[in-house]
Amino acid sequence: MTGAFVWIILPLVVSIILIFTRRYFQISNWLQIATSLGLALLGMFSTTDLVNKTPLQVLEFAPVFNILGRSLVIDSNLRSFAIIFYFFLGFWSLALLIFKVRSRIVPLGMTFFALLISSLAVEPFLYSALLVEIAVIVSVIMVADTSSESKKGVLRYLVFFSFGVPLVLLAGWYLAGGEITPVNEGQLIQATLLLGLGFVFWLGVFPFQSWIPLIAEENRPVESLLLLIVMPVVIIMLLLKYLNGFVWLREYQSVFQGLRIFGLIMVITGSTWSFFEKNIKRLISYLLIVSTGMMLLSIGLGQPSGIYLAVYLVFVRLSAFFVLAWTFFIIQREEADFSINSLKALFFRSPAVGISSLIAFFSIVGMPLSAGFPVMQSVYAYLSASDRWLNISAVFSTGIISIVLIRLSFLVFSQTHEKNSQRISLTTIEKLFCILLIIFLVTAGLFPGTTLSGFEDAVNGFEFLVK
Repeated sequence: MTGAFVWIILPLVVSIILIFTRRYFQISNWLQIATSLGLALLGMFSTTDLVNKTPLQVLEFAPVFNILGRSLVIDSNLRSFAIIFYFFLGFWSLALLIFKVRSRIVPLGMTFFALLISSLAVEPFLYSALLVEIAVIVSVIMVADTSSESKKGVLRYLVFFSFGVPLVLLAGWYLAGGEITPVNEGQLIQATLLLGLGFVFWLGVFPFQSWIPLIAEENRPVESLLLLIVMPVVIIMLLLKYLNGFVWLREYQSVFQGLRIFGLIMVITGSTWSFFEKNIKRLISYLLIVSTGMMLLSIGLGQPSGIYLAVYLVFVRLSAFFVLAWTFFIIQREEADFSINSLKALFFRSPAVGISSLIAFFSIVGMPLSAGFPVMQSVYAYLSASDRWLNISAVFSTGIISIVLIRLSFLVFSQTHEKNSQRISLTTIEKLFCILLIIFLVTAGLFPGTTLSGFEDAVNGFEFLVK
């Protein structure tokens, strides 16, 4: 049996089955939860690298699956990445069940994740852009809120990604010859510009970022935040695979310089807009832009440590924004208000929700003892050694976000008013869920080695970038 069958084809088959059972809410949810967590656990106890297997990896899967003249290759990197993503989908689906939310994430979530993993697995790698576009189409169906009056965010998301596909395809075609014979300077410049512009569209670098806050604002946070959290992570992994696969691109110093510039633009613009934002959903979307920008800054260091820092930032992104998504879902369920004022006296109305949301915010900015603190401090240290002015700009932008979070903290712990004195009602299992999220984030901050070590395997196979 091949790894592609387990982590790509099998989820697609289960997703089709879930389409026919979607009327049975609990059965469909439990099936998706069991499949996602089962695939993640299967990845932990199996290997596609028959040479470097560990004693715990008792199952062996062939890494290559051939289909229609193309190959889906699940190497050790991608197997680790699949474990992370299916764990994330499994716990997101579990939250859907706990909070009794009917969502198109069941069944389309498994199709979406399988397509994203296949875009990283396909060889020749040129075809990854086409699979990304198919995943985008599926995600539009999954995210679009039919009750919303405006659809601008989803449309812009679809248009911008569609613009990026031919640019990345053309750049890949230019670079494909460079794997065997050197490309000339003119071809390298053209390919770099095309690839850079394609990833600018995909990642939402200014001025092409407008779809990110619009998607967050116009659609339900349960679906929109899942998309906004996951999609840029996959694009970052695609970028790393391009850099690792094409030697002439990797050795072109302007590429890493451009990554630093794009990352700094995202960090500065995201933090500046978050300072003036009054809508919570848009505020979270700007923090997501900042998170993506920090990953680009880390990769732009052009060092193995920068690649590892980028994947550590993926952990912070997945964990902190997972907590934010569900705590603000609770707030929306109670008040249907997404203004910052809805956070007033949140701690007194529900201590679990108030504390979990603040710890998640502090993890994003890298406050001491939070999950993001060791990673963010390492990023600043390496940026300072590489480019002092770049580090000053990044720290200044983080300082702006810190001011925003301090303002939110005052709101959360403010005295109760008559309008906000009503307590948030949570069931016992919902309270337990929030408490477990708090414990997880605190533990990740106190013992970063145990939580971050598993993410290293997602990039260890990029031998030309990390060795």
